Amino acid sequence: MDNAPHTSRRVGILTFHFARNYGALLQCYALQETLRDMGFSPGVIDYRPESIAGGYKVVDIRRFWGRTPGKFLRRTRRELQVLGSRRERFAAMEAFVRRRLSLTGPEHCDTIVVGSDQVWNPALTGGEMDRLYWGEGLEGKRLLAYSASIENGMGLLREEELRKALARFRAVSLREETALSQIRLLRPDARLCCDPVLLTQESLWRDLAAQSGICESLGDYLLYYQVRRTPAGLQAASLLGERLGLRTLILSAKAEDENSAEVAAASPEDFLALLHGAKMVITTSFHGCALSALLHKSFLSLSLGDGRDSRSGGLLALLGLQKRIVCLAPERSGVSFAQTAGSSLSGGSAMQDADFLVKVAGAPIDWEAVDRRIAALAGPSKEFLLENIGSPAKAWV
Repeated sequence: MDNAPHTSRRVGILTFHFARNYGALLQCYALQETLRDMGFSPGVIDYRPESIAGGYKVVDIRRFWGRTPGKFLRRTRRELQVLGSRRERFAAMEAFVRRRLSLTGPEHCDTIVVGSDQVWNPALTGGEMDRLYWGEGLEGKRLLAYSASIENGMGLLREEELRKALARFRAVSLREETALSQIRLLRPDARLCCDPVLLTQESLWRDLAAQSGICESLGDYLLYYQVRRTPAGLQAASLLGERLGLRTLILSAKAEDENSAEVAAASPEDFLALLHGAKMVITTSFHGCALSALLHKSFLSLSLGDGRDSRSGGLLALLGLQKRIVCLAPERSGVSFAQTAGSSLSGGSAMQDADFLVKVAGAPIDWEAVDRRIAALAGPSKEFLLENIGSPAKAWV
């Protein structure tokens, strides 16, 4: 143990805090503020592996690539159209990181919390296990994995490497049930913990949203927030917005995808304000669902049937909100909850689909029951952190 004063010691958070993605930034902020409220002095380890950070360049030649001259020209034209809004959005996200996250290095931390987010998904880290997210090079630190997500990357993990990596951690928790049973074959004590945004109070997000003025001249609107682009989702949002008499605002996780001009450069604070101010939310995003539930916003979650619906679907099942799921491609879906508990677009006329969406969207939500379920998830998750970090007064012993 070093002799630095206690005030310089921190619980380090190791996650995708640098990602140009609203959910990644806000889950990191949520864990930081939760640890602070619990009495710890949290810091975010400023680790930015090229395998991920390299994909967040304002200008990336790969976005221009096309197999034919026509495709190259179309992409070039599109890039020139969105370059300004991408630059502005990325700058706003980096400003959020610098202003709201307490950046630090691992050398200043005795305890390091790896997670949340898809830090254990090798499909996102160059096809391999990123050494630092799996604890390599952090010897001498108290390591725990909090609500780590593997999503669709389990098939890329090799058993012996996985066994060795898991052994480095004092405690392990995952965010989704889908990977938990397999991890428990190697770590029987692994637990399920909720995403950090669910550890917080809605006031945290309302306060941040209040610092944005983006909604002042928008009027009444439906917000369609897409992380995974789908033309069918855009059509569903347009149909429902028109039927409800609402303007449809489109915000995509990628600047090169569809974005309404007024929101294309939205900061994280703007994103929260747009969620808070919406009359209805439709989303393909896990954090879009989680934050809508916290903010008591009427919403629909679109299941795309592409094998990547487990995060949102699992969360909504735990919150008793399965009926907010609309499956756009049930014939291709391998996700049982979307087929049995959710609903599917009829594939009929636009009028039939609009009627269907209005019916699903208009179903009442028992927000008191949802709040109880969130509290039931958050309580054991906070206990996991306290058990494995220690009480604030003893965290450095």
